Amino acid sequence: MSDRLYTATASDVADPVELTLAGSAAAMAYVVPLKVGGDAINVHFSDLLIRHSEDVLFNRAIVSKFGIEIGRVSITFQRQTASEALREAA
Repeated sequence: MSDRLYTATASDVADPVELTLAGSAAAMAYVVPLKVGGDAINVHFSDLLIRHSEDVLFNRAIVSKFGIEIGRVSITFQRQTASEALREAA
């Protein structure tokens, strides 16, 4: 399967987001101005999203500045039915 390339914009990113879809994975690269004190420092995010199953999505984001990794975040998303979500909210 060939890669599919997209660009998008968002209010909290500095430049257009580059998105590449390939199979069950999506890769995104974007710059976010993080507020530090009274200043904003641009950092680069590199996200990899992998669809593990119909209901599970993994997201790994690496944050860097000047090409040096300064942080890493891993998140797992699991889809719930409406009744499961309401039960947890109660």
